[in-house]
Amino acid sequence: MIIDELDQKIISLIQKGVDSPPDDKEFSELALSLFQYQFDNNEPYQKYCRSLSLTPEQVSSWREIPAVPTSAFKAVRLASFPPEKTIKVFHTSGTTQSKSGEHYLDSLSLYHASLNDNFKKHLLPEYEKIPMLSLTPSPLEAPHSSLIFMIDDCMELFSSIDKAFFILNDALDTKGLTRKLKKYEDSQEPILLMGTAFSFVHWIDFCTENHLQFHLNPESRIMETGGFKGKSREVAKSLLYAKLDELFNIPQTHIINEYGMTELGTQFYDNKLFEQPSPEKVFKNIPPWSRVLIIDPETGHHVEEGNLGMIRIIDLSNRGSVIAVQTEDIGFKIQDGFDIKGRNPRAIPRGCSLGIDEILS
Repeated sequence: MIIDELDQKIISLIQKGVDSPPDDKEFSELALSLFQYQFDNNEPYQKYCRSLSLTPEQVSSWREIPAVPTSAFKAVRLASFPPEKTIKVFHTSGTTQSKSGEHYLDSLSLYHASLNDNFKKHLLPEYEKIPMLSLTPSPLEAPHSSLIFMIDDCMELFSSIDKAFFILNDALDTKGLTRKLKKYEDSQEPILLMGTAFSFVHWIDFCTENHLQFHLNPESRIMETGGFKGKSREVAKSLLYAKLDELFNIPQTHIINEYGMTELGTQFYDNKLFEQPSPEKVFKNIPPWSRVLIIDPETGHHVEEGNLGMIRIIDLSNRGSVIAVQTEDIGFKIQDGFDIKGRNPRAIPRGCSLGIDEILS
């Protein structure tokens, strides 16, 4: 029963909408209830919390809830329910040198709830339906990808009749994508293109080699996500966005960066669409069912606005796993949001590093 009660309370908060003012009292009460539930039902997480001397009796604020580093999802099953209740497992991409992480879910209701309104608010605020083309595999080809699940879920709700994926058998379908983009160049109907940074780099290379350019409706959108971790080639965001602007005739104010990860149920989107003409990438409008802290890796304490540190996410939609996740990303807090400056996988905050041994023991 406690699961149903927790889920309903969290969904009720989510359903207030992305624009609802953050209620720190309500969030803290829910976060502490969720922490207690996960401490009681997630044995590896309980061991980790005890190693840090941060049990529910010792924690009085959501800011004090122990955060698990993303690397822990590669080491153990971090789930707050028995294995037989699992209905979905998302895998991180990993690299050839490392094992992928796994995020176990016993329900998709919180994931759906946190995803849809947030996506529409930041990418399609004025559209009910729009053609959606994705430079990714389909769910059939990538059934364990949280990104593909997210894209497919949003396609079901917000795409017009025309929706398609353009990576087939691990290769970009250049002919199919060219044909589809030519169609929208002719019709001038706005579209939404989605893909990872790396897939867009491959597409730009193909178009450059074949002297292709597409004069799409400038009210079209691009959702770009992910970096170049584990890839052989890296391209600066500023150069990538300039190339996309030139290739598609879509202004950089309409190229939106999505920040998310397999270990979280909530996504974050930059604010360029709402702060035109500035093309600056800043993550504002943090969903009221989540919080972001910037952590000093030496002390483990959160730092003040404007100071660099490591990004920590507290996410109520993570009811089935762990509420607080310590990322490997570096950033700083700004008013009403945060910005990302890069990655530092070696700088796991000291407390997290010490506690992870307890999970593995």
